[in-house]
Amino acid sequence: MSAALVVIGASLGGVPALRRALKGVTRSLQAAVLFVQHRRGGYQDRLGSMLEGHVELDIQDVESHQQLREGSLFLAPADYHVLIDRGRLELTTDELVHHARPSIDVAFESAARAYGARLLAILLTGASADGAEGLAFARSAGATTFVQEPSGAESPIAPQAALERDGAHRVLDLEGMADAIMAWSARLRF
Repeated sequence: MSAALVVIGASLGGVPALRRALKGVTRSLQAAVLFVQHRRGGYQDRLGSMLEGHVELDIQDVESHQQLREGSLFLAPADYHVLIDRGRLELTTDELVHHARPSIDVAFESAARAYGARLLAILLTGASADGAEGLAFARSAGATTFVQEPSGAESPIAPQAALERDGAHRVLDLEGMADAIMAWSARLRF
């Protein structure tokens, strides 16, 4: 089980943004990483291959009852919300949130309840406000929160909505994310 968790949410433009944000994040990361992006089923099949060679972390598709592991990147599947419970990932087909399943808000809120101050929640580019409320919730639960600089996002709607809700501790460009993630992880060591 991973003692800390990074949850990254995105929609429009999420894969290129994730590749840039994680460039420099190594398998020595003292946390698991969960990526939640709005997408359809066919896209899910290609997502892992689109990240291979760009991300050093061990890439896995989320399955229900799966244990989180440090140094691994877990990809949320299409058409399921991802919940986090005691270091495990659970999948649900509950109603759409912000017209999406998976919902970034659902993942952020569930992760915040499970990990509190040992959560880093990051909202990247997105064409809806999904993730903004969840990021604010995570911040209020003690999590550290980052938002992509809206001016550099393919779609600035999600990061801007998060900033309007005062959900971010830091606003970073994609090139600064990896160093910030690794520094956050290093501060958590016992």
